[in-house]
Amino acid sequence: SHAAQFGLHTKYKPGDPYQQKKLEESQRRIYSLGLYNTVLVRPLTSQMEEGKVPVQVEVGERSRYTTRVGVGYGTEDQFRFQASWTLRRFLGDLRLLALSAKYSALLLGVSAALTQPHFIDRKSNLYDTVEARRDTLEAYTTDSLDNRAIIDRVLTPAWTVYAGHRLQLTRLRNVT
Repeated sequence: SHAAQFGLHTKYKPGDPYQQKKLEESQRRIYSLGLYNTVLVRPLTSQMEEGKVPVQVEVGERSRYTTRVGVGYGTEDQFRFQASWTLRRFLGDLRLLALSAKYSALLLGVSAALTQPHFIDRKSNLYDTVEARRDTLEAYTTDSLDNRAIIDRVLTPAWTVYAGHRLQLTRLRNVT
């Protein structure tokens, strides 16, 4: 539910003293989920009782799916094409799955990326990307399979630490 998702991303807990800065940070965090086109977090000061200020959160839902397609032409890569499809709330919750493909005279590639917010706790996220690609250059061709996994942990609004791995298998072919 929205309320459960907002609770994980707000700086407020019931009974906390009112601070405009906390409202702004809560709004920024909810928007950064990528699930909403608009987010408005505002105090309802006209409904204040016993020193407590109710807070209203309004969101504009973003489409669950996003599709992008691009075509072009370059002197080196000639005709090029790329497409991507993104699914929000993959397997429920806040997960995001992005699939993409690229094609040109120099590159053929496909990738899948998974983003898992709150991987260990509410301040950590998992990003995992798998990519297969073929790069065709004048002197050689490479076929590669790549996996990148990163876990981040937000320490403060200005500091985030990252740990991860990258595993890449590459085969060199058609060397001239």
